[in-house]
Amino acid sequence: MDSQPAEQPRLSPRARRIVLAGVVLVILSAGTGAAAIVIHHEHDAKGAEQAKHEEVSRRWTLERELERAITKEARERPGGIPEATISKTECLPTSGASSQELSGSTTGQFECIAVPNEPRPGGHETGYRYTATIEFESGRYTWRTGR
Repeated sequence: MDSQPAEQPRLSPRARRIVLAGVVLVILSAGTGAAAIVIHHEHDAKGAEQAKHEEVSRRWTLERELERAITKEARERPGGIPEATISKTECLPTSGASSQELSGSTTGQFECIAVPNEPRPGGHETGYRYTATIEFESGRYTWRTGR
C-alpha cells in the first residue's frame, strides 16, 4: 500500500492577505516601539547634558562672584599694599566641587590670591592670600585671610 502524504489545507487569497497584513502590522509596531525608545533616550540624554551645562555655568558664576568680593575686601583692607591697588583675585579649587569638577560634593574649597596691579620684581604675582568655601546648593560663600 502506497501512502500519500495528506494534503495541507490551503488558505484562501483573502485569508493570506489577512495573515500578511497581521505580520506587517506586528513588524511596524515593533519598529515604532523601538523608534520611540530611541527618541526617549536621546531626549533624556539632551536634558541631562543641558542640566550639566547649566550647573557648570552657575558654579562658574559663583566662583567669579567670590573673586570679586575678595578683590573688593582687599582694596578696602586697612594697611593694604600701599604701592599698588588690587587688580584682581584668582581662586583655584583645592578640594570638593567646582565649575571644573562636578563631583558628588556640593561644597568646594578654594585657595585665592588678591593680586596688585603692579607685579613684584621678578614677575611673580604676590598679594593677599585667602581660603574660601562655596556652598553651591545655597549659593553662599565665605572666605578668610591667610591659611
